Amino acid sequence: GGAAAAPRANRTLFLGNLDITVSETDLRRAFDRFGVITEVDIKRPGRGQTSTYGFLKFENLDMAHRAKLAMSGKVLLRNPIKIGYGKALVFSVPNPAYSSTQPLQRVPGAMGYSLSQPCHYF
Repeated sequence: GGAAAAPRANRTLFLGNLDITVSETDLRRAFDRFGVITEVDIKRPGRGQTSTYGFLKFENLDMAHRAKLAMSGKVLLRNPIKIGYGKALVFSVPNPAYSSTQPLQRVPGAMGYSLSQPCHYF
């Protein structure tokens, strides 16, 4: 599997900058050629907000990845849409020590595990 190269990748895509009139049907029509869409969730703007965004969940990671590559920046209705992975709302550097979903946590010699060395920062 090649999933390790993109730790933030998952089956849920975040769709930003959506047209305010966009419907679930619009999203399905635009994305269903990439695979089986299992969930569509459109978040309408509240008072004082202008942006509509949504989430699309695919049956597997490969479908989501292909859709993201093909559709990023494409115009849907009137707006060029922004696409990211649904869980990528934390913009920090991935650290294996904090990743509860990765089975590779206990790899000897992984970065960040040489904590027994004395610190010479002073």
